[in-house]
Amino acid sequence: MLVLAMGAKILRARTKQQAAQGAGEQIRLIVADLMDDIGFFTGFLVYPGTSTAIFMFFMSETFDGPGEDSLSVMTYDRSIETDSELYRAFVPYALIMLLIYPIGMPLQYAVLLYRNRNQLNELRRIEMTIETDLARARLDAEVVTSEDEAAGVKRRVESAYKEREEFDRLRAKLPTTLRKLTAGYEMRTYWFEIFECGRKVALVCLPVYFKPGSPGQLILGLVICFLTYGIYGVYQPYDDPGDDVLSQMAQLSIFFSLVASIVTNAYPD
Repeated sequence: MLVLAMGAKILRARTKQQAAQGAGEQIRLIVADLMDDIGFFTGFLVYPGTSTAIFMFFMSETFDGPGEDSLSVMTYDRSIETDSELYRAFVPYALIMLLIYPIGMPLQYAVLLYRNRNQLNELRRIEMTIETDLARARLDAEVVTSEDEAAGVKRRVESAYKEREEFDRLRAKLPTTLRKLTAGYEMRTYWFEIFECGRKVALVCLPVYFKPGSPGQLILGLVICFLTYGIYGVYQPYDDPGDDVLSQMAQLSIFFSLVASIVTNAYPD
């Protein structure tokens, strides 16, 4: 992914240098966008699984019962002792991957959003202004008493929709990676993909430190689902209201699945 990102930047830089000569700049831009797309979606797909594997590397289990030699082994692969040369050799690599994936990817997103914060905040302001104008127009439309007032409300609505078209054009001009990072979200919550990364780590990676199916693991999952359900309900971050409802229903589904697991463990018969 880093190679793809660097390659895309190099192509765009060369395109700027040779734009005056017209040396295939359009093809370079298309290839750069394609590399950005592949890198972004690859990272999106592998992030949960890779992060889980990295967290599991640091899980260990010690056998120190009667007659045992206090042997410490990896929980994921009990054939590897945590005191072995093989395990110690991979610790630096695992730490680097920890910085690159679970920490590095949301940090990369945060840096990208911060560097473009002025442009994003301006789009956020425009979007919220349009929504406010439309909301006021709808309220005024309910109490109009004359044709002149109705015509005035209609003009305000038409003006708001024209501003919306201009807003969509400005949003489409965002850099490719930034546009994909904020796609599907309202601009007032353009940062929400960072929260999504944290949610994935909390829901998929943190439970690996508990015994599978244990009450502690299930309770942790319940707490995470409860908090994320509340955040989805408060912010309603998606452009499509149906996506907001779907995200909350998904959290409820996970929540009740975990509740069912707790009940099943408590009453196995």
